[in-house]
Amino acid sequence: MAQRLCRSCGSALDVDQDVCQSCGTNNPLVKPWYTYPLGALIVAVLAYLLIDFDDLRKLIE
Repeated sequence: MAQRLCRSCGSALDVDQDVCQSCGTNNPLVKPWYTYPLGALIVAVLAYLLIDFDDLRKLIE
């Protein structure tokens, strides 16, 4: 299993471990900057593909 290091003391942390057992420092996983824009893009594409715009236009008129 892959391990990462504590930012404070350098001891090994498991992948799903947020708090260091040695020093008690909180070490949350950092999400990449593109996580939320990519999610928004996926939702927008799905909405574009699933919405019938002709019926929506007729409903508004």
